[in-house]
Amino acid sequence: MAEDRKKLAADKLEKAAKISDNMKLIVKHLQKRVDEDEGLADDIADEKKDFNACMKYITEKARKLAKNGCAMVEDSTVFEWAEDYFRATPEDVEKIVGKKTEKKTESTKEIRERVREEKAAEQQEKKSKQKNAEKPNKVPKADKEKAEKIPKTKDIEGQMSLFDFM
Repeated sequence: MAEDRKKLAADKLEKAAKISDNMKLIVKHLQKRVDEDEGLADDIADEKKDFNACMKYITEKARKLAKNGCAMVEDSTVFEWAEDYFRATPEDVEKIVGKKTEKKTESTKEIRERVREEKAAEQQEKKSKQKNAEKPNKVPKADKEKAEKIPKTKDIEGQMSLFDFM
């Protein structure tokens, strides 16, 4: 009986490895764990559990750890979550994943668009600051009037330079 469950789990793991490259790493870990723990083989062989739901479970767990749309999770933690998914009751899984997510999360496309908009706004702000910095400093009218009132004579007063003789 245990060998049948182990065979079912192995078949299920082989099919799951074809889902994605990320799933291959998880499947490789689970295959090693199934050899060590027959109870896990029974849990994986359970027909109510599938790898797409496992990925959703892992994704939701990672999303809860994310800050500003970014999460870094160690492989060992992800492997533990995969094992947790197969060992969990349907009610426990539903608590994490839920049938429908009530809170709408941003998709990758929406996050990228928001980041582009923020960068464009920053660049626009930099350009306007540069434009203001490039404008020549205007001399106030009062200073212009003073400069115009100073007579320009050729009378030399005080120290002379060589250029005065030219």
